Amino acid sequence: MPWQRYIPKDQDKEKPRNSFSNINSKNTTVKVTGGANGECSNTPVKVMGLTTGVIAKIPVVLAQLTLQLNMNAVIELPESALDIKSEKNNIQVKQCVLLQDTRMLFIKGYVCKQINYITASYYNYGENRHCTVKIPFQYNTEVDFNGIEPLNLFSNQSEVLEYDRPKDLYIPNYIEQDNRFNEKVTQKNQKSIEYFNEIPYCEVVSSRVIEINEYMDLSKFHLYKKEKTFKSIEEKIVIYLTLRILQNRQVNIPSIDLSTMSNKEMKSIH
Repeated sequence: MPWQRYIPKDQDKEKPRNSFSNINSKNTTVKVTGGANGECSNTPVKVMGLTTGVIAKIPVVLAQLTLQLNMNAVIELPESALDIKSEKNNIQVKQCVLLQDTRMLFIKGYVCKQINYITASYYNYGENRHCTVKIPFQYNTEVDFNGIEPLNLFSNQSEVLEYDRPKDLYIPNYIEQDNRFNEKVTQKNQKSIEYFNEIPYCEVVSSRVIEINEYMDLSKFHLYKKEKTFKSIEEKIVIYLTLRILQNRQVNIPSIDLSTMSNKEMKSIH
């Protein structure tokens, strides 16, 4: 064909036109220096809120209480130690359940302790080591709803509706009293209603830990020194744990009459 004479000999077919196919085919390292850090300025933006009234679904406080958890535990270290350098406590609440239609609160969790200690060595003072232990706890307590009572529970409902429907059938060669088809046929309809109740939930506000440690399994560290090593620690712990029990509720927020408000109050809204 005439147009074939314009095609180079080394190109029998037209290749895809992708101008970026062979660009940056090798991985290269790009080094960036400079930039900016420090303090920058900002401009406040007006916060707009509804003033015409609204019905909102928000968490409301059912109760707020402080639990006193008394614990006694024995911790066995991986190796003998000369001294405890530092300890750090962290309270982890894994379960907090308010049993519905009661005032009983069930709480479960553990105290996570990070212990830094110095090991015993006959050649020098020892080495710094670290271990993490978890001390579990599980309690239940009766709650006083000092905020607002929980919502009433709605139970699922189910009804069966029956209808008598006479159905007369004539079948020859059958005695009437033995004819089952001449009996009344009952029709059943079912109606069911299912409710999904809002479940109260917990929120940890604060925790305070007070403890005393006593070293156990003491033994002499060196014949010419008075230091003693220990392998176990007995801990007596008192935890003051403050909880907040919440439940999502529909709250009616009333409207605001802007005509009776001062300029300062108007600025606080907008």
